[in-house]
Formats: sequence, C-alpha cells, structure tokens
Amino acid sequence: MKNNIIINKWINSITSDPFVNYLIVIPIIVSLIIIKMNGMLPLRQDKLDSFNNSLKKIEMYMETKSYKKLCKEAVYAEQIINKNYLRLKKLEPNYDWKEIKKLMQAIPIQICQYKG
Repeated sequence: MKNNIIINKWINSITSDPFVNYLIVIPIIVSLIIIKMNGMLPLRQDKLDSFNNSLKKIEMYMETKSYKKLCKEAVYAEQIINKNYLRLKKLEPNYDWKEIKKLMQAIPIQICQYKG
C-alpha cells in the first residue's frame, strides 16, 4: 500500500511538468527499443544456425542410413521454417524456403514410410 502511494506521488510529480516528461520518457523508449533490437537480432541468426545444423544432421543421417533420426530431424527443420519463415527469408533471401519446406515434408513421407 505504501509503495502504491509513493509510486502515485512520483507519477504525479513527473506529469506536472511536460518538459520533464519528455526528458524521462524519451530515453526510456530509446533504451527499450535498443534492448529489443539487440535481443531479437541474435535470435534471428540463431534460428538460421539451428536450421543449418539441422541440415547437417539430415545429411549425416542419410549417409549412415539412420532413417528414424532422419525423419525426426526433417520434421524439426520444417518446424523451424514454419515458425520463422519471414525471418529466414530476410536472412537468406536467395534460399527458396518454400521448396526447402516441401523437401523437409517429403523426407518423412518418401523415406520413413518405406524404410522406417
């Protein structure tokens, strides 16, 4: 209860002078934007890295004929594309993400159905 009173008094003192409002609010907004941008950029790259690692695993599982693992990894790679399509397209505009997605969908159907 005391905290609410203190916060309300602080808010009232800030809002009484418009110039002070701008001096306080603008740096806060800029800080939040910078924090959000710094937090989002590594995530975007992380998703591309996750997808690339998934492709390496798929290649390895094909070579070793580990069909169950291959199918699980193909499904995982497809999920990465589904959840991050726009981000991936911005990071790698030369990839045909729709065709890659179709390939990831085809692996479980074509390979695992017959060899699983």
